[in-house]
Amino acid sequence: MKNIKPMKLLNDRLIEVGTSKLAKEKGFPQNHAVINAGLEWIDNDYEKSFRCTQTMLQKWLREVKQVNVCVMPERFIYDFGKIEYSATIFYGGETKLDNDFETYEQAMEAGLLEALKLTP
Repeated sequence: MKNIKPMKLLNDRLIEVGTSKLAKEKGFPQNHAVINAGLEWIDNDYEKSFRCTQTMLQKWLREVKQVNVCVMPERFIYDFGKIEYSATIFYGGETKLDNDFETYEQAMEAGLLEALKLTP
């Protein structure tokens, strides 16, 4: 039997502090019911807020605000062997961000932030 290497599990990325603050303003739950699902509490002189994962915020936007944030590979740069990503937001039409991002996570963060700005 061939040796099977275990898959390395990926860690979901926490949203940035600015995105977290806007999510809170838009009604993202800041209660103890969601703490065990991967939230980090930030408490210092400048800020008091939860930071959830990108996946949690993406799901909340989709289920509560009816906003879909999608990240897709935009293009492969052969000279450098890398992929650039773009984010598209579906909310009463399609909004594609003009930027190309070096990583999927950067594109997702930008998409989540823009989606929050579009919602009431």
